[in-house]
Amino acid sequence: MNIFKPSPVICILVLCVSFIPARAQDNPAQAAARAALEQQFQSMTPSHQVVADPQPAATVQTPAGLVPSEQAVAAEKTKVAMASNANPAVNKPGLKPIVAPPLPISAAKQAQLDTLLDLYKTDRISPAEYQKQRAAILAGPN
Repeated sequence: MNIFKPSPVICILVLCVSFIPARAQDNPAQAAARAALEQQFQSMTPSHQVVADPQPAATVQTPAGLVPSEQAVAAEKTKVAMASNANPAVNKPGLKPIVAPPLPISAAKQAQLDTLLDLYKTDRISPAEYQKQRAAILAGPN
């Protein structure tokens, strides 16, 4: 059997060439956008770091003269403030939870479907029986 001798050399050469990046230089608009994005990331990084609680909750220092119940309230306010700073997406004004649209079926049908689903989840009925009864409920009168 005759093996072509330079084939290992060609394979090594192809492997080495594959590591050379084939990326064009950015145009001025792309370079400006990349710099702006990097600057935005740099400005966001320090504000989103979670601050560790410097003291355990049992040894929270409060101003002198506060009664124990006021100390507990002050400690709770501190914890809430730290937790709200940890997730800035929660604090953004204007963000509202998404509300699902109302179902196109009556409340009685929804109650029947919920009961049927509970039976299915607890393995009291088979999947085929669940589908059969679900179809019957949905096909019935409103």
